Amino acid sequence: MHTEPVDSKVAHEGFYLRWNEHAPGKAAVTRLAQDVLGQTIRVQQLGPGWLVTGKSQLATGRAWSMARSLRNAAATPEDLDVEPLFAVTADVPRPKSSSDGPPLDCAATNMVWSLDATRTQRAWTLEPPEGGQRMGAGIRVAHPDTGYTRHPEVHSAPPAALRLRTDLGYDFEAGRKDSLDPLDGSNAHGTATASVIMSDAGGGDRFVSGVAPAAELVPLRVSDKVVHFSFRNVALAIHHAIAVEADLISMSLGGPVSSRALADAVDSANAKGLVVLAAAGNIWPWVVYPAKLPGVIAVAASNCQDRPWRKSASGSAVDICAPGESVWRAWTKLSGGNWDYRVDPSSGTSYAVASVAGACALWLAYHGLPRIRAAAGSLSRVGELFRHCLKASARTPKGWDGENYGAGILDTMALLQQPLGQPWMAKAKSAARAKSGDPLGVIAAAFPQDEQNEVVARLESLLGGTPATRKRRLSSFGAELAFHVATDAALHRALSKPKPKRGAMSLPLRGASRELLEAIGQGGAK
Repeated sequence: MHTEPVDSKVAHEGFYLRWNEHAPGKAAVTRLAQDVLGQTIRVQQLGPGWLVTGKSQLATGRAWSMARSLRNAAATPEDLDVEPLFAVTADVPRPKSSSDGPPLDCAATNMVWSLDATRTQRAWTLEPPEGGQRMGAGIRVAHPDTGYTRHPEVHSAPPAALRLRTDLGYDFEAGRKDSLDPLDGSNAHGTATASVIMSDAGGGDRFVSGVAPAAELVPLRVSDKVVHFSFRNVALAIHHAIAVEADLISMSLGGPVSSRALADAVDSANAKGLVVLAAAGNIWPWVVYPAKLPGVIAVAASNCQDRPWRKSASGSAVDICAPGESVWRAWTKLSGGNWDYRVDPSSGTSYAVASVAGACALWLAYHGLPRIRAAAGSLSRVGELFRHCLKASARTPKGWDGENYGAGILDTMALLQQPLGQPWMAKAKSAARAKSGDPLGVIAAAFPQDEQNEVVARLESLLGGTPATRKRRLSSFGAELAFHVATDAALHRALSKPKPKRGAMSLPLRGASRELLEAIGQGGAK
């Protein structure tokens, strides 16, 4: 079968189809997709939607065009959302990262400073109410990341090995049950973040003490990297977490592009009573997805001086901070064909969300799931109850920037002592958390230093035409434009200018971005 030329930096991974009202069955979805795509396909139900994958890889522009064709070919096109899924390795619009540098003096030798800063070890000593347990016992954490290694800090001989539930894990990259990290560019990130969540307490000359040292963890390999432009595997992992009856999901990963497949997966997890947490992001000047979704608790990073980590993402979407700079963690390296297991400090919001995930496991175990669900009123409100207790119990250092770094710094002891029975009301997340179906909001979020009306003015200049024409063009091309703004640095720079020219398509953009702007410029959606 003919395969079109593709952009080497963008790989098409399939389509996510979601009917909002009149959802057809698998046979009808298969017929629709085969008729439009004209190739052998595989259709898989994914929560409330359908994942469609084919054997032939489409060029980026062609994939977006096929997405529109799929929608238009449906019996009720106004009822159908179609999202093309891509894996991206591109010159993305973000500042260049630098190395961690030496740890702060207050973290250089104290391997448990992060536990001290959050009063976690004191929380371990609290006597739980009837039916509750200490140290996260009985709680299952789903962990979409780069997989696991057999580092002794997370993987040990039975019975302790039973806490790393490799039997329940899955490798969505390789399509196999064993999620062992091949260390193919991942630097054992999954091992590092898992150790902060659930490593045994103390021991040895260099060690990691996990926040919830009695909790179970299900390792799910979704990528070799933590920066995501495709959430196909992450969405699959979230649905897997629901299937294996996890109690919470910790995601030390993220990307700048929203996803309907991801948002639906999070909504499904919330509906089943799972608490979903994600890293706010590193280096990026705005909070990334999935942390930015309303059903996800967004965690930024702090340090041993009780200040925000200078490389942490920030903004009104952040719920709370937790230790993320110079946190001691386990990591694994392949050296001469041998596994080299190490422990030392590292930095990132990845460790901050791991700390809060561990605290969530302690909270769920301490009160017991029946008591928490009763206090929440329904399974779908468990995550919001945790958010309420988390923020109400946060420690707020003097001069804390609550607008950009959340309610304060995690205080695990105060979290467990926070009453469940008091009146509370789940509040919607900030409007800064753009809905996945709102391309204008997603594009505006890519320029966090600018007022939204300034971004709108730039888009109007780029799209041209009358207000009615611009509205139609944004309706047709908005999601595609948002994708390119987030993944093509040249286009992002063009829109960063006060008055982008209609000739922006003449810039050295990636091919697919240029084709899109040319289509808009030629009145592709008059």
